Amino acid sequence: MSIPNQVLQKLSSDEEIVYQFKKPFSLKSPGLVFTNKRLIYYKPKSSGIKLEQYSWRDVDEISMEEGLVNAKIEFEMKGDHEIEFEDIAKSDVREMYAIATELKENAYAGLARSSPLSDSSRRQLSPSTSGQIVQRRSDMGFMARMWTAVQAKMNRIMGTADTRDDLELSYEKQMLLLQDVKRSVAHFATYCERVELQRDKLQLSMEKLQTQAKEALLNGREDLARKALENRAVLRAQAASLDQQIADLKDQHHKLSEAESRLAAKAEAFRAKKEAIKAEYSAAEAQVRITESLTGISEEMADVGLTIEQAEERTMNMKARSAALDELLQSRDSSDLADMSGLEQEIALAKAKGSIDDELNRIRAEMKKEM
Repeated sequence: MSIPNQVLQKLSSDEEIVYQFKKPFSLKSPGLVFTNKRLIYYKPKSSGIKLEQYSWRDVDEISMEEGLVNAKIEFEMKGDHEIEFEDIAKSDVREMYAIATELKENAYAGLARSSPLSDSSRRQLSPSTSGQIVQRRSDMGFMARMWTAVQAKMNRIMGTADTRDDLELSYEKQMLLLQDVKRSVAHFATYCERVELQRDKLQLSMEKLQTQAKEALLNGREDLARKALENRAVLRAQAASLDQQIADLKDQHHKLSEAESRLAAKAEAFRAKKEAIKAEYSAAEAQVRITESLTGISEEMADVGLTIEQAEERTMNMKARSAALDELLQSRDSSDLADMSGLEQEIALAKAKGSIDDELNRIRAEMKKEM
């Protein structure tokens, strides 16, 4: 996918492409191009290409709606005009929404930055994905700051906002304001020097006219002397006006310098506080993770204890079952003896009596031999 030449030709020398989007695998699908100054919508047609351009200040509202799989984004312009893209991957919509919101806020806050975009750079813009941030700026600091803001917005959209990212974003905004003030201070200083140079030139011109008036009087040309003095009076009035401008500029320069010092002090204090809060946040986050890990270990140990209790209970049940089986076997042996018939008992006693008589006779015989 490449950006149409008709779009590239519309860009001014100080305008830079930041982001572009076009549905893949479709030659005639519409596309969007975000620059640091405006939103450009284009749609290929058989007779050419349809272009719509809107300043970020003309964008009234940006909204997004997510479905189960895809999502849609809608741009409402001033004048009841809308641009809508449907059936887009959620990740693309979230990225598009975050970048567009940041560019819109920058436009309203007057924080837009620009750097020249060469023709060769424009020809090289041919991203392969449906949505892509184009980082072809000479001012990479702007892209880094904008991407920090975009990431923070995307995290908030996805419910994964990080306090540290919010602090970094606030700090970056303060640094932007500080850069604006520094730029204004430098601008006033340069302009004041130019006005002072003009005042010095007027002073030289007045001195020259004064000399010419004296020479004219010496030569008897009072008319020329009067003309030179009249011109000198005009220059004196201009010099007085420049003196007032210089005084006003110096006063403004002084106020801006004081504002720069105060803002720089606040930014430095915020930076120190930011680092302290980030450290505390990281420590608290680590503590939470440790606590969660310990909680998980306790739960695992509780599971181990429950397993041991269950094993002991099963062992006791097995022992009880074994004892019950032993008692059952013993009771069966006793019942087997008790169940013998009377005849069997008499036969058993007769056999036992015969063996007893034989044993007694053997003992008597042994006793007689000994006698």
